[in-house]
Amino acid sequence: MIPYDLQHITLMQIDIFFKCAELKNFTKAAEELRITPAMVSKKISALESALGFPLFCRQKNRVTLTAEGEALYAAWRSPIESMVYHAANIKENHNKSRTIEFSLWASTNPERFFVPLINAFSAEEELLFHLHLREDPGVLEDIVSGKLDVAFMPKFAERGIREMQSLDYFLAVPSPLYVALPADHPLAQKKTFSVEKLQGLTLLVSEGAMTWYMDMVKELCLEHGFTARIKMVEEQIFNTNYLCMRKNDAIITDKYFHAFASNALEYRELEDTESGLLMIFRKNAPTHVRYLLEFAWNFYKELR
Repeated sequence: MIPYDLQHITLMQIDIFFKCAELKNFTKAAEELRITPAMVSKKISALESALGFPLFCRQKNRVTLTAEGEALYAAWRSPIESMVYHAANIKENHNKSRTIEFSLWASTNPERFFVPLINAFSAEEELLFHLHLREDPGVLEDIVSGKLDVAFMPKFAERGIREMQSLDYFLAVPSPLYVALPADHPLAQKKTFSVEKLQGLTLLVSEGAMTWYMDMVKELCLEHGFTARIKMVEEQIFNTNYLCMRKNDAIITDKYFHAFASNALEYRELEDTESGLLMIFRKNAPTHVRYLLEFAWNFYKELR
């Protein structure tokens, strides 16, 4: 049992005691600890009162440890440092077990599908979320290795996921494919149109586009009886907010992947197509991640 006089000794008092012992000056200790000299003096006096003996010999501009203070400093230093280290380490590990590393594609308008999910989930469960805005296939490798827990990616990434046995996914937010067209193109006047209508258009693709996207574009056209007419565009131009397009240029995208904010473009639905956002995760995801995934599955099912 801890003696009554010692029950109210705090780690802050002990930390101030260590700093004063090392610097041999209350004012310098206060500066390093970013507190007032009066606070240092008050905490040391309270500690001495609890212990029942003086810790310092006070001189004008200097303090030195008493014999009892030296003995206490030697006895406390190692166990206190060990206690603080282990407490911090355990806290960090606990926080990691309550943190979800989330990867999002910035151009997928996450405020439309991600923010509502997190708001609803946070109302029931307290978890920390670290967000990573990335648009590269390395995301899948990072989920496999455990650097990331969950990622949202467009449905065309399904091809890459299937190559990795340890990953799983579901279509969280379904959407048909859309086509971005110059506003003055005749097809832009229609609300929807068939894939066959793409035959007379040049489909713009970023030079940095993943092979999954290229394969999706080519196969979509082949399934409807024609070969895609594709033009590669420099990536830095393709990613700007305003993309200068000729009248017969087009970009295949979807509802959650409208990356081009321009009044000169119109987005029109492609009939009888399927796209959307996949929620990707490890098959052996930890418990707190599995709980989020179950919540997300029901959340998006109701949202549809």
